[in-house]
Amino acid sequence: MINRRKKKFVDRKVQGRLILGIAIHWLLYFVLILCTIPMWHILTVSGFSEPFPVVLAESWGSMTPVFLFLAAVLPIFIWETVKFSNRFVGPMYRLHKTIRSINAGEPFQPIHFREDDFWHDVADDFNAMMKKLSENEVAAAEEAPEEEELVEV
Repeated sequence: MINRRKKKFVDRKVQGRLILGIAIHWLLYFVLILCTIPMWHILTVSGFSEPFPVVLAESWGSMTPVFLFLAAVLPIFIWETVKFSNRFVGPMYRLHKTIRSINAGEPFQPIHFREDDFWHDVADDFNAMMKKLSENEVAAAEEAPEEEELVEV
């Protein structure tokens, strides 16, 4: 059984920036297509014999299905980006949450990332580090001399 995250949008700052980047790239791509189609129409169909507004109307009109398709795929691109980014944002969120709980004095619980997540080596290294720190604390506590009670004479 695969353990999937219920929440896909975990880190607003990171995933929000990825979504913005995808949307900007899509918009630039769309504008390039809008500019390229009339030029292609002039070179292949009408030549320079028709007025430019007529070329725009004909070329863009014939490409309406393409424009609709491009508009339809943008939400798919964004959703797929959020799902994919969850594989690296989720583990960092879990690591950050664990660090905060340790700083708050809660006992350390080893972290494990989901099977499809990235950075399993980070979780393993973090767990090993925490184990080593715990062992060092125990050794230091055993080596520390017990405080002797002072007896007044």
